[in-house]
Amino acid sequence: MRDRKFWRLIGPALVALLGVSCIDKLPTNTGSALLYVFDGSSHAVLAWTDVAAIYDATSAEAASRTITSSAKIGSTFTLGLGGMALDSSRQNLYLVAATGGKVVQISRIGSQAGELSSADVLAFTIDDTGTDAATGGGSPVFGQAAVDTSSNTLFVTESNGINSQIWAIPLGAIADGSTVASTGSNIIGNTKLTSGTHDTGCTGVASNGSGVTYAFFHGGDTLNQGGTTSNPPFAAPDRIRKGVASGFDRWDNVILGQSGSAITLLAQFGNLAYDTSSDTLYAACQNGTATPLLAFGSGQFSASGPAEAAPVFAFGGPSDLRVIAHASQKDWVVGASPAGSSLWIWKGPSTGVDAHVSVPLSGVQIYGLALDGRN
Repeated sequence: MRDRKFWRLIGPALVALLGVSCIDKLPTNTGSALLYVFDGSSHAVLAWTDVAAIYDATSAEAASRTITSSAKIGSTFTLGLGGMALDSSRQNLYLVAATGGKVVQISRIGSQAGELSSADVLAFTIDDTGTDAATGGGSPVFGQAAVDTSSNTLFVTESNGINSQIWAIPLGAIADGSTVASTGSNIIGNTKLTSGTHDTGCTGVASNGSGVTYAFFHGGDTLNQGGTTSNPPFAAPDRIRKGVASGFDRWDNVILGQSGSAITLLAQFGNLAYDTSSDTLYAACQNGTATPLLAFGSGQFSASGPAEAAPVFAFGGPSDLRVIAHASQKDWVVGASPAGSSLWIWKGPSTGVDAHVSVPLSGVQIYGLALDGRN
């Protein structure tokens, strides 16, 4: 009798407790997330309060905030494609100029509006003299940027069409008016240096925020399993690498588009974005197909050598998709064509369901995107 009474009293509470414990991770979290866009026409950062509201309405009103700096950004500043990175934990936004090596840091980005005060914006210069991307080939261009908060590192891609590299800049070394050179920063994924991967045409970089770094390259050396030339060669132009903040293994943890990219769907140009909740890497590929947004699992990269892995998901979008961003803890991806005026939004892509919309942003040229999904 006592046992029946005990379970009658405690049963509902136990069921509720078990129910809560089972909801450890929802399959998708598409709650609100702040959207930031760098507009190449006005040379301003535009902010919208909620990307979910834009998706639901399939239209966008004027930005809720417009952030400018005539002193640090100005009318001559051209952002590298994907060259906008958000450090959501510190609320710093980084803008990387396509040429010249200028990088702008905006602090307290979540509360900024209008012309920035001198206390809230700084600029420094990357000096690429003597580096791989500054020698041979065409003129060097800076591209995508990413932040790894665990190692306090800002990553910036640079390529001259042949040689390329990724700058790994310590956030502690950043100061207004300073110059960052190769002697004060780690340069990873180099094309020619012995310590590099000998890859070419780097246009994409992403971090999982916990010390793992991903990079997108257009080409590079033929690779052999385990680095042993007696093993079958893996020759392919396009590749994505997985490494750490200090660099990549030359032979391992790389996905190659060996069969003319028919399996991987990789292409010449690409940007990357990482979903920290589902450990998924998204790649924007200008592959000329109807599915330019690809998703790869972190476990698809093999520690025993190169692999030709098909994406776990492929999503519809513009065939020239070039810039993407993920909301980190929220399940949203946004993207755009080069200097495009249409914002593409994918809702809950971690589920594999292709639920996307295209929303025009009148008068805007999208060069960079960022999402803040902290709340």
